[in-house]
Amino acid sequence: MAVAVFLSAQAKPRSSAAESWWWVAAIGTAWSSGLFYMINRGYGRTLLTSHGMKFHTFVSRRSIAWSEVTGIETKSHATRSGKWWEVRVERVSRRSLAIPGIFTSRRYDPLFERNLTIVREYWSRAQQ
Repeated sequence: MAVAVFLSAQAKPRSSAAESWWWVAAIGTAWSSGLFYMINRGYGRTLLTSHGMKFHTFVSRRSIAWSEVTGIETKSHATRSGKWWEVRVERVSRRSLAIPGIFTSRRYDPLFERNLTIVREYWSRAQQ
């Protein structure tokens, strides 16, 4: 899509070089947004307590009580460059949330499975 924009801009007379490079800024913004998202997810941490979960990332802090949780599920994402898996919290009458700090790009990652098991154990203890 960027190539089409660039080629169509070439056909028109240019008044300045800055006007023809606007698409570079748009692509750079999209790329840096994606990079920030991945760093934020990797840096984020989750504190499990007997009352609920506390999410900590670069830009947000959030608490979820165990009484709001209806399920702990894994979700896979597939792109052209590969696959990755994350753990999501299903909540009562609200959208699901990704748990920060628990994701992997390997199919059978023992650390990912261990962290998933720990979160499910805390949730099952809270339901008793």
